[in-house]
Amino acid sequence: MSEQQSINWLILLDQHVDNAINNPDQIYAISPETLGGLWADILENQRNPSSTMDNLANLLYRKVREQQLQPVLDNAAALRVLPLARDWQEMVSYLGWLSEPPVPALTDFMGQQFANEQALDRQVSRNGRYGCAIMAYFSGAAALERWQQTVNEQFSDQSFILLEASFIPSLSANSRFTLFSFGQGYFKAGEEDPARQLSEDPTYCSFAFQALNQAIAHLEAIHNQPATYRADGAFSVDEAHVIARAARVAAWRDESWFAAAFPRLLALVCSAPGEAKTVPSQSLAIALGHAIEGIPTPESVLALQHWVEKVRHAGVQKKLKRNLKPAQLALAMRGEYAFRNLSATKNKKQRETLLRVLESGIYCDTHYAWQTWQQAVTQFAWVNEISCQLIWQVESAAGVYHSMMPTPEGQWIDCWGNACAVPDPSRIRLWHLLQVSPAEHDAWQGSMVRLGIEQPFKQAFREIYSVAAMQDFSGYILDLQKLVGLARAEGWKVNYDAIERWFGGHLFVFSLHTTLFHGVQGQGRSGELVGYRQIKGRRERIAEEQIPAVVLSEALRAVDLLVSMSALARGENDDETGFTSMKEALDERKACVEQYFADELASQRLQLCGHYAQVGDKQVHLTTGRVTCHGKPVILPCSRVEEACGDLLSGEIVALLNRLLSR
Repeated sequence: MSEQQSINWLILLDQHVDNAINNPDQIYAISPETLGGLWADILENQRNPSSTMDNLANLLYRKVREQQLQPVLDNAAALRVLPLARDWQEMVSYLGWLSEPPVPALTDFMGQQFANEQALDRQVSRNGRYGCAIMAYFSGAAALERWQQTVNEQFSDQSFILLEASFIPSLSANSRFTLFSFGQGYFKAGEEDPARQLSEDPTYCSFAFQALNQAIAHLEAIHNQPATYRADGAFSVDEAHVIARAARVAAWRDESWFAAAFPRLLALVCSAPGEAKTVPSQSLAIALGHAIEGIPTPESVLALQHWVEKVRHAGVQKKLKRNLKPAQLALAMRGEYAFRNLSATKNKKQRETLLRVLESGIYCDTHYAWQTWQQAVTQFAWVNEISCQLIWQVESAAGVYHSMMPTPEGQWIDCWGNACAVPDPSRIRLWHLLQVSPAEHDAWQGSMVRLGIEQPFKQAFREIYSVAAMQDFSGYILDLQKLVGLARAEGWKVNYDAIERWFGGHLFVFSLHTTLFHGVQGQGRSGELVGYRQIKGRRERIAEEQIPAVVLSEALRAVDLLVSMSALARGENDDETGFTSMKEALDERKACVEQYFADELASQRLQLCGHYAQVGDKQVHLTTGRVTCHGKPVILPCSRVEEACGDLLSGEIVALLNRLLSR
């Protein structure tokens, strides 16, 4: 690039980005078209160590990658950018930026990449069939035919790879780039799953139908010929991912045939002929477990729940068990399915799934169509029994809610226990105490006690948390084995140095100042809790004040459970304590309370109940020091009692109990 061109580039850049080096975030001010026009200049200067603008070019390149910005290329810009690509992977990503049909010059350039047959074989093996398919598409019909032939040769023994490849030329451009961008992988609920985009392509939906039915037929043939059965030989790992992706597409569309087909597929892949403790394909069984977790339906969750108990392969059972709780939680995000496929007979598994879906629906703000809800309650006695133990909000107009509770006699009562009429209903949702006034909340608590209603999960007496509590869970020394085990059971994803979980459309990440892995032992200190949202395909941190109050409270409640069940100490100087287990820490704090408050315990002004010390209606948690009253937080500023026995937290607990007893 000439010096004059460099000057022009800088002048153009300055028109869009003021003080680019000092304010790199202002790259958002550059339009995608302008950024695309500059991209070749950025690449050339970034890779030229003698360039006077290499620092600026590196900065802009990094910002585009970090923020997942997507420049837009016209044909002229593409012809400058594509030759600068380091490999085919990078070249395909640039083709995804092209905003107009390719001109002959661009097609000729792409065709040159296919001139060497050995290079094509190598690229399909190294960079994958999806990227090479896009390259071939931009190179013309002859190149696409050569791509198809190469795939057929390399994957001749993997029929499901070949089946998908036969559909790829007919897919939309968006679907081809989706397959390239995401490739193989597992996707949790709330994350951007390529199945959602592929579900909009009729051609890929046709493939999904064929793939799942052929997989069922293939597994049935294996079960019908036990003499030739070979453990874990039904599908390759790549085929398993293709079949699982087809299942996710069908689940997202809620295809009518999927409700019967998927349980059959899972049953066949989770069982072996005879009494063998193996499965036809571990990779497919595991991939289907993740598929259910990411895009659950009532039928797939019930099938998973069944095979978690029935599968004879210990390793597969362990994997599927980790998918079950997150799948039940994720089903709440698809509230329209909560009351579908229920049976008239009271079934423990079905009841458990429905309760998890209903409880999770609180933070998802799940609304149920009035007719659907009414039909389920009317048809099934056990569903009616559950509904009569919970408080509901009936929506009569947009944003207008009426809190009430059904009775076994078919009537409705308000928070004071008085009979009331249901207004013209359109939708119904579960009640949460942060959605109503404190007076109504207290009234419902009184009604629950007066009527002797035991709710299937905490609702009227549910613990609540505010923004201030976001900082309450850092600085604890945790039993890592207990933390990781409970986190997985509760639907958290365990990463290298943090755990994370989606609550509706919000992701909460709880960091640890240590390394986490399967089988981890020892102790570690808890760190920061941060909330994120998925915006335009990337995570963006959001301020606590911007998180809906119910979502924030429910997330903090889940974090409190993890900390309160794994905390050994708080505020110690080291990341190790003298305690070897939580039981030992709890026993020492109880002993400290018994020593300091012997008279109060004897008179029962103070009581020790499990993990709590209770004074009247106030409770102090012995592992976290949190004080609550009927689930509501109680703020009691006080200094720890230095002369108290035990660790630092013991001194704080003694001080808190002193304050409560002196009231």
